[in-house]
Amino acid sequence: MQRFKTAVQCLKKAVQRSKKAVQCSKTAVQCSEITVQRFKTTVQRSKMAVQRYKTAVQYFKRTMQRSKKVVQCTYGQQWFDQDRKSARFGRERLTNDHWWLLACCYDQFLKFNNHLNMKKIILTLGLALTVMTVLAQWTDNGGYITTNDKVGIGLNPSAQFQIRAGTSATSYFNGAAIYNNAGNAIRSSLSVTSDDNGRINLYNNSTSLKVLINSYGDSYLNGGSLGIGTNSPNDGLVHIYRNATTGGIGSVNTANAGLRIQDNGSSLYIDGNTLYTSGNMVLGTLNNTTFSVGTNDTERLRIDSNGNVGFGTSSPSNSLVHIYRDATIGGIETPNTSNSGLRIQDNGHNLYIDGNSLFTTGNMFLSTINNTFFSIGTNNSERIRINANGNVGIGTITTGTHRLAVEGSIGAREIKVEANGWSDFVFENDYDLPTLEEVEQHIDENGHLPEIPSEAEVAENGINLGEMDAKLLQKIEELTLYLIEQNKELKTAQTEILELKKEVSALKNE
Repeated sequence: MQRFKTAVQCLKKAVQRSKKAVQCSKTAVQCSEITVQRFKTTVQRSKMAVQRYKTAVQYFKRTMQRSKKVVQCTYGQQWFDQDRKSARFGRERLTNDHWWLLACCYDQFLKFNNHLNMKKIILTLGLALTVMTVLAQWTDNGGYITTNDKVGIGLNPSAQFQIRAGTSATSYFNGAAIYNNAGNAIRSSLSVTSDDNGRINLYNNSTSLKVLINSYGDSYLNGGSLGIGTNSPNDGLVHIYRNATTGGIGSVNTANAGLRIQDNGSSLYIDGNTLYTSGNMVLGTLNNTTFSVGTNDTERLRIDSNGNVGFGTSSPSNSLVHIYRDATIGGIETPNTSNSGLRIQDNGHNLYIDGNSLFTTGNMFLSTINNTFFSIGTNNSERIRINANGNVGIGTITTGTHRLAVEGSIGAREIKVEANGWSDFVFENDYDLPTLEEVEQHIDENGHLPEIPSEAEVAENGINLGEMDAKLLQKIEELTLYLIEQNKELKTAQTEILELKKEVSALKNE
């Protein structure tokens, strides 16, 4: 017993010297393999101590298999009952099994006392107490160990499990890292970056970083499709599933949207068949690229980088809106509403536009709204212009005061002129018909008929077709009166001539 007490005193001194090693390995022993590894690290300073540690562990395993009766026979139950009450290592009181372990270890040391010096015995007993201290906090469940205490690595834990981050330049070394089964390649880690931000890293079997989640900074997923609301993502890099039905534009429901993107006060909602926003809707591209919309896996609308819009064509050109449809229309005489390229409906009326036809089911109106003109052209040239005041120019944009101005000839089978007056007043009794002498004198003085504009006046002002027709008719009617008068004078002269002929004939017969 005296030798045992002496050994215990030496053991206490050894415990004080190895206190730092005990603290380093205290929480790291999560399983028997980790415990052994920690012991190896602690006793690396002395190869001999490591060897003695391994020998002691083997003795501990063998001794723990011995029955309680062997221990009681060697030292007696009373010794355990008296001394175990005053011993405390770590945070738990030593149990019978721990004291059995200590006694059995001591028994083994006595057997090897012939070839082990006291210093080695003290070191071995210190390691034994280290094992007992650890075992006092961890429970060996065969294939795993458990504890109800808080576990801290590199710090005094305040939570159930805490790790103090390192300072390595490689971020995944500054936390918890999980390696593959071979232990030579990292697969995942929970770490802290050099700027003190949390980070989750997931690697593939080629040690390429595929998933990165940063608490501050960029994060990405580069390992396959991401499913939200589904564990079978397909047909897209991100597959969002929500079992909610929306009815399209007429019955949008923000609460059922599969995706919501908020920027300040506006939100964009995306469903399986609806795209809508609480603010102004803007769809566009940033660079020199096109924007397309399609149905049934076919492009239907394209806006090129210049802003030209193509319907039914992927190459809109030379126009702001280019509508293409492979259908033949026969023009005005054979319009076909089903083949029209564009249909505009207002209430019950429809306007149809083809590549060579413009027709409507109602009244046709082509007009401007503001104080601007309306033009029609061919061969990239303006042919007809209607000014804002309603004057029409054909072949000219200068109408002057005329309602219709035509640059060039006009061919017509019939022209109807509605005049305010006519020239029948010439046949009235009170009409002052000028004499031929007066007409002759006016012609000699002015070079044109009375009341008829001169050549210079016509060149400067033109003529009023209705007024000129009336004046010309007036002159014709005046000529008619002259002819009637001349005819009367001619008949009188003929009568007189006949009478004179008779008189001359009578004189010749005498």
